[in-house]
Amino acid sequence: MSRFKPANLAEAIANAQSRSAKPRKPMSKGKGFQSKSDSLGPRATHLRCTRKRIRTAPETELLKWGKDVKTRDGNRCQWPRCEFCHNELGVKLDPHHKALRSARPDLRLVLDNGVTICRQRHDWIHSPKGHDEAVKRGFLNMRTRELAAKEGSLGIR
Repeated sequence: MSRFKPANLAEAIANAQSRSAKPRKPMSKGKGFQSKSDSLGPRATHLRCTRKRIRTAPETELLKWGKDVKTRDGNRCQWPRCEFCHNELGVKLDPHHKALRSARPDLRLVLDNGVTICRQRHDWIHSPKGHDEAVKRGFLNMRTRELAAKEGSLGIR
């Protein structure tokens, strides 16, 4: 219930308008709008952009690749006896590149280069603690394109 009971509708409208009117700050010298990031310098670009990012065509291809990998793997984590998710349905899953995209850009959209793993396992694989175990089990392939060409096999094993 409201504490204030206006005598008439006109008084209620006037009270609502006076409460919503906020004092405005004066504009800075000739700049128009000055955001918080302007005072932080040119490197604070993450504060300047408030619009949603528009996905480009290569990103949509990568999203389609991720969906295809998850569908192929039955929407389950493929790490054997995963202690994070226990290979159950309904956990957050990530498509993971076996060969890193930075090392093998040619395999970025190849379906055999992907495997579905749970989000916790994905974070663990990319941590220093889990890196060696993932390489040992074949979930990470650290060969670069140049090394693979030298060895004579450009595919995924």
